[in-house]
Amino acid sequence: MDGKLIIDDLRVQELELADGTFAYTILWPEGATHREADGFLRTRQPGTDRTYAFHLVDHLRWLEHEGLTLASVTLDDLYRYMGAVGAKITGPYGQPWRTGKQPYEHSTLKLVASCLKGFYLHVSGLGINEELGKRLDRSRLPTRRDGRPERPHGSEAETAWRERALNAEDGLKSAHAEIRRQRSRMGQLLGQIRDLEARWSDESVTRLAEQNAQLTQRVQQLSQDQRQMRNEHRRPGRTTGSRTAASPNWKHNCWNTPAAAERPCSPR
Repeated sequence: MDGKLIIDDLRVQELELADGTFAYTILWPEGATHREADGFLRTRQPGTDRTYAFHLVDHLRWLEHEGLTLASVTLDDLYRYMGAVGAKITGPYGQPWRTGKQPYEHSTLKLVASCLKGFYLHVSGLGINEELGKRLDRSRLPTRRDGRPERPHGSEAETAWRERALNAEDGLKSAHAEIRRQRSRMGQLLGQIRDLEARWSDESVTRLAEQNAQLTQRVQQLSQDQRQMRNEHRRPGRTTGSRTAASPNWKHNCWNTPAAAERPCSPR
């Protein structure tokens, strides 16, 4: 828009018509008409076509700069372009663009978004990149101005995102190493469980249960025999230690001892 003649790049060409009015088109560096851009600009009203022509040529130069074509550009690429000219978007928009120039204001961003949407809908109607046309028909390009003093663009933004990506990659490697360690430990524990299961077959478990039942019955029988012996041991007339049962002649024996007169006599 500064009026300088550009030879080695896409450029806007002003055409004077027979009625004295002017029309605008876009030419390739070699001078050929950019067919898709020219067809779109012919649909614009006088005055609007000039404004759209300069916004559109800037975008077409950006496509060349990014190595994109009308057939390969995506909706995400259009978002990045809007970020490059001043709109607020998530993440960096790639290489610096319009270096040394101020970002567009909100009103200009709305005009650029309208121009790009109309242009790519026109291109989609020609059978080129129809998928982008469908997505644009249901979407709106960002037009809110990014008011941050330092906007995330160019090599600085890419460096920051690269560092974040490397940090995420390191964290992912650590997580994978921990997962492998835990899986190895789980495999060892499962192997030990299988070894225990292999040692004790169903037949062995059944035999151990039967033996345990028999031992339980034996313990109960021994406990019952012990109680019976204890009861019999406590019956009258049985000896208890060194003591003997009382004799029927205890009184006679007691009185026949020399000390019978001095102490009372009691059964032994």
